[in-house]
Amino acid sequence: MKTFLFYVLCVLSILGCSGSKKKVSISTAKDEILSIKETFSPDYKIINTEDISYKDNGVRVSRILYRITFPKGLSSTEIYDNFRYLTKKTYIEKGIRNISIFAYYPDDNMNSPYTIGMFEVDLTQDTKPNLVIADSYFKNESITIEKNDTIILETKEEYNKDTQKFQPAKRTKISNNPSDFTNCDYVPNGTEAKVVDVFRKRLTSDYTWISYKVYIEKLNKEVWVSDDCVKRND
Repeated sequence: MKTFLFYVLCVLSILGCSGSKKKVSISTAKDEILSIKETFSPDYKIINTEDISYKDNGVRVSRILYRITFPKGLSSTEIYDNFRYLTKKTYIEKGIRNISIFAYYPDDNMNSPYTIGMFEVDLTQDTKPNLVIADSYFKNESITIEKNDTIILETKEEYNKDTQKFQPAKRTKISNNPSDFTNCDYVPNGTEAKVVDVFRKRLTSDYTWISYKVYIEKLNKEVWVSDDCVKRND
């Protein structure tokens, strides 16, 4: 599995959508954030708002967490400006100075950690905000195997519970569930199949689960296989 997402306290240099590095200059928090123009047109959609206020020495500190979505294709500066706009809007309309924003893709699980990026700021402090934007947002994701492709099912290794070691595999797991291969059947390595559907679910900023629904003529049925157990039949 790919690495899970990171949590960086302050990122000043982040990738632009062109792939080249861009620096987003962040000055003291309040002046920089409140300088965003009212005419700015936001690209985000608020999915959920959470009150995460807390007490500091018995005094209630108001804090809010937004979970928002972004479309693909924004630059690092545009993402940052959207964070600034929502922060300023919250400060002016609600008077809240302690703000966190988690950004996701539209089809993500909003109960998971952020997938596109995060922004946290305390406008009562003369400090820079915490800003993270995942590099993977700027990468062009492509599925090398698509519908109607003919593929070969092949698993390279499998775990032997008796020896507690990995060994060369002779079979590949098949399942009726695109994301659960716990209780499954097997077919021999080398089995030919035709892709009829593709399942993709982003789990973190750095990892997307992919599986393929395939038709196996020998079995005369459709099943799901994981993307790490297939190869093109070129």
